[in-house]
Amino acid sequence: MLRDQEKFAKTIDTVFDSVVGWIRCHMDFTQYRNLIQKMIKGIYETHVQVSNLEEAILFYTTVLKLEVAYLDEGRRIAFLFMPGNDKTSMLGLWEETVNLQRRHFAFHCDRDFILDHAVGFLQEHNLQPYNFLKDGTTAPMVFCWMPALAIYFNDPDGNQLEFLAMLDGESQPHLGVLSYADWVKQQMK
Repeated sequence: MLRDQEKFAKTIDTVFDSVVGWIRCHMDFTQYRNLIQKMIKGIYETHVQVSNLEEAILFYTTVLKLEVAYLDEGRRIAFLFMPGNDKTSMLGLWEETVNLQRRHFAFHCDRDFILDHAVGFLQEHNLQPYNFLKDGTTAPMVFCWMPALAIYFNDPDGNQLEFLAMLDGESQPHLGVLSYADWVKQQMK
């Protein structure tokens, strides 16, 4: 059995290498790059495990305003579209009552929402915002290597969620994680 699996894996690798080789021989670099850019546009769907499907649906639809796209009671799963139901991304909730594994994902947000409203919004919904600044605040932070503005919070099952907005400016990984005010100061230098 193992030998058959290894043989199959080698065959798949050979076919893949042949296809990639054919593409490279029959396309110039620009065509190849354009093909690759069309291949993956982003992450459409991710899943988290939840201890109670109904409670999780209530949290994600009531607090975060996601919309139920599909509910499978038999399998104890639900799929939710982002607010506005534009079908560009989806979150799957999978009920797991025995071995719940916590996950992390980020919601793409508007910079001004994160700066002006996110902390208050989370606190109004009894969610504790947090950052990695280690300064005792709940202020949004900037991951300078991206650069991106972010604030974290947990869902009722302990899944680590994030509101994130990409920022203009160059990546500066040597700066680590900064407050937004310190990031702005660095951009003025």
